[in-house]
Amino acid sequence: MRILCTGATGMLGQELVPLLLKAGHEVYALSRKLRKSSHIHYIKGDVTKPSLGIDHVEVDAVLHMAALTSLRERNKEDLFIQNYLGTQNVVQYCKEHEIKRLFYISTVYVCGTEVKNLKEEKLPPITVFRNRYEESKYRAENYVYGSKLDYTVFRPGILVGRYSDGRSKFFQGFYRPIKAIVAAHSFAEQKLKFPRREVLESKLHLPTLHLPMRLYGDPNSTLALTPVDFAAEAIAKRLDDSSIGKIYNVVPDRLPTLLEVTDSVSEVLGIKGYHPNMERTVNPLDMFYNRMVRDFHPYLHDHPTIETSIGHECPKVDKGYLMRIVAYWRAHDSSTDKELADVELAEKVQEDYDEVAIAGV
Repeated sequence: MRILCTGATGMLGQELVPLLLKAGHEVYALSRKLRKSSHIHYIKGDVTKPSLGIDHVEVDAVLHMAALTSLRERNKEDLFIQNYLGTQNVVQYCKEHEIKRLFYISTVYVCGTEVKNLKEEKLPPITVFRNRYEESKYRAENYVYGSKLDYTVFRPGILVGRYSDGRSKFFQGFYRPIKAIVAAHSFAEQKLKFPRREVLESKLHLPTLHLPMRLYGDPNSTLALTPVDFAAEAIAKRLDDSSIGKIYNVVPDRLPTLLEVTDSVSEVLGIKGYHPNMERTVNPLDMFYNRMVRDFHPYLHDHPTIETSIGHECPKVDKGYLMRIVAYWRAHDSSTDKELADVELAEKVQEDYDEVAIAGV
């Protein structure tokens, strides 16, 4: 099958496209930059443009993965353009060129706060969302249902590193609250002109750092952390006519609790005292950290249950796996190490530090 892919260079796309090639599919990848490959036909285009900014491409199906995943309110216009209007443009391109088959990548976080049990079926009318990202994906998914195309909808969870070794080229989403721990600690060291603790650890054999910091969330609430290789394999198996009209929640059938996640993070980072708690305190460190990760608070309690017909195909998301993804990030992401080289994160830390300081807590 000849498949036009959007988002081929993203986290899911980089896992899924090789599987498509291995299965014998011919891949045409939409890209904002002109790229060269001996295996993939790259086409310069953009989902935010009418007709995707490209001429007719002779394909049998479109796999629409491109999306913006920001949870920040300030990105609401970009979310609407990329996720909703982008999906409209993909659907219209299919109709203009008589491409009947559409595979659409949605998200399990498309049900707002009103649906407590997410089934593999179309959603009822929803009016309250946790953020603009959810709203944009909800509207896009509904647009696909009304397109009269032969669609299949896949709803992955929070994509994180590969199951075997935690490998990932992208460290956003789930990784941002972990980055915030290291960033907050590093920033405090810089403000106080202390040498970096990690530099001294091996020489002085420092004990485990006690970092009494609470993450405002329910310890027993779950997170839909999903190995990206499982998601790619599950989707690749279903790119045929047998999945027409179906909706798949692409998550493990057993999700980790917030307590399991924070325990794993603590062990990898060598810290004690970091744990979830619903009680909000006036502890300055608690307040400082939780301001940094406030975009994620809506997902740390009252998590919906998610029904999945394919979750059993995912290997167990246990402490060992959680530690692998955190350890891989710590070893391969330098954005929080080199004096907070991530400028956006550094600015956010400074903003939150100043606000807490001004509040006098």
